[in-house]
Amino acid sequence: MTSSLCIKQEDLLYKPRNIALAKMNNISGEPEMSEFESAYLCGLINKFKPKKILEVGVAGGATTGIIIETLQETRDRSENIKIFSVDLNSDFYRNKTEDREKRKTGFMTDIMKNSSDVWVDHSLLLGKTLCECFEEIDHDIDFVVIDTVHLLPGEILDIPVLLKLVSNNAVIVFHDVSLHHFLSEPKESRKSFATMAAFVSLSGNKNVPIGLDPIRKFPNIAAIQLTENSSKDVSDIFYAMNFPWSYVPPLKIKEAYLQFYDKYYRKYQSIYENAFLENTAYAVHEREVNFETVFSKLLSKLTANQTVSLYGAGEIAEYLVKELSKRKVPIDRIFVTKSSRYEQFVGKFPVEQFSQDLVTKDDVIIVASIKFAKEITNYIKEKVGNITVLSVNEFSYI
Repeated sequence: MTSSLCIKQEDLLYKPRNIALAKMNNISGEPEMSEFESAYLCGLINKFKPKKILEVGVAGGATTGIIIETLQETRDRSENIKIFSVDLNSDFYRNKTEDREKRKTGFMTDIMKNSSDVWVDHSLLLGKTLCECFEEIDHDIDFVVIDTVHLLPGEILDIPVLLKLVSNNAVIVFHDVSLHHFLSEPKESRKSFATMAAFVSLSGNKNVPIGLDPIRKFPNIAAIQLTENSSKDVSDIFYAMNFPWSYVPPLKIKEAYLQFYDKYYRKYQSIYENAFLENTAYAVHEREVNFETVFSKLLSKLTANQTVSLYGAGEIAEYLVKELSKRKVPIDRIFVTKSSRYEQFVGKFPVEQFSQDLVTKDDVIIVASIKFAKEITNYIKEKVGNITVLSVNEFSYI
């Protein structure tokens, strides 16, 4: 698939959107692209003639339907075109609590498939991250549409995965590259720059259709055509993970990406892991993580009347001492490694230097640290051996 990424007014394709929406009952709020943005996307598909398309972020499925209609209008069924649509949400994210019938993600595409002869091979992969779907998606993808969470770390996490799925000169379309300038919900929108961060950190031939959008001076959609070098230098993508995050993904998702990066990007894996710890620590400090929830999960791991010691003497340790004392959980000692905190107290408990002579293998130690939980846990087990160590870190992901 070779062609110039330059898109002109005459390349824009408006017709597929109108036909597709009529087939899908034209439901309010869908698609989440403007008419121009849909026309730009359809124009690129028509120009580059992809055979394998990956869509990351589905929502109601209207854009999926528009992509299918574009292919059916401009291509031949003998070409065996495939589309893979991935979304972490199994249920449509705009379902309301009062709705009797909960619609699933991609429901509009189902309406289209049931109402017309759709010959394009379409796979809908729901309830998983992109890296968890990696083995279910064909490789040598030559066209990608990214339209997901827009908040960091969001799209940034998926770019390294994409680079292992796509062909050398694939086209990647990014939607909502200027969402952070929208004024409808300014406080929320200002955080929505993950798509732009992903766009600028990925190398390749870039196109921002400035001057074509009739509404926005700086369009909300852009594209990159990759080159052979795009997958060779991924350092900027991993460095971009160090921007401040708007949310901390659940532990299951953290581990899925960690395993993927460990397999394919071992050189950069530690950058991701450190960014995760830094942002988790900040979320805990700012109470973006609910301490009560964390504490309840931690408490469920203790048996009745079990004595615990804490490793750490900061804010988290102070909270744990207060909550454990309230519930009459016996506390033995407060440990640190080396610190100026010796001879100080957390609650009524003196801070002591950790020594293996002060603990036994029957003891339980709770690591009251986020950033250094892994190192502290390894240090304790190295000194004491097979001892139960619980980390606040592992219960802090939201």
